[in-house]
Amino acid sequence: MARPLLTLAALATAAVAGLEVRAARAHTRDAGGAFDAVELHSTDGRRLLIRAPRTQTAESEQSADLVALRALTLGIRSRLPFAVPEFLGQAPIGPTRAVVTEFIPGAVRSADELTANPRWPPTSAARSPPSTPCPRASSAMPVCRDAPPPRCASPRWQ
Repeated sequence: MARPLLTLAALATAAVAGLEVRAARAHTRDAGGAFDAVELHSTDGRRLLIRAPRTQTAESEQSADLVALRALTLGIRSRLPFAVPEFLGQAPIGPTRAVVTEFIPGAVRSADELTANPRWPPTSAARSPPSTPCPRASSAMPVCRDAPPPRCASPRWQ
């Protein structure tokens, strides 16, 4: 890991207002990963991930990820059959920035693994249920404000 684990944990507290970290562990993918990453456990029970790019290519990838994450509204997220991390903050580190998101546990799978295993993707019972349809929904208002809140991987919404 190019950057010390505790440095990234401390940086996360600067990126997310009020964050108090009680535990941290390396989450970098092998020694040759494109990012330095640390999984954080906060005192309020949240699990977060801070990632800092190691290369210019990784920084470009991170910028594209940020644009995509910020474009996903709660309504869009509620319709997805999988969890998407929520952007929580960012802080400068050298010439780049570190980004803090929710941590979503899981395993990395290659396209070959997904197509070779008949159990992937998971059955619909393992996925989050879709949001409640609104009887008054139109193309201008696809999400019903009277519907119960959607289920979400984030404990903040449960």
